[in-house]
Amino acid sequence: NLGLEIMGVRTMQRLAAEMDARAHLARSRDVFRQDATDHGIKEAIRRRDEPFGDGVARR
Repeated sequence: NLGLEIMGVRTMQRLAAEMDARAHLARSRDVFRQDATDHGIKEAIRRRDEPFGDGVARR
């Protein structure tokens, strides 16, 4: 337990709660849910991830 406290577990828990709240309040969440309802989960994921390309770093 001491090791976790030294590593900042309390700070991480606070940040996780903040990030979770932001994610649940984000407009993009509503868009994703609507896409999943209208077009299916596979298409919703494709649309969500499309702006990021294929994930391969290029120079």
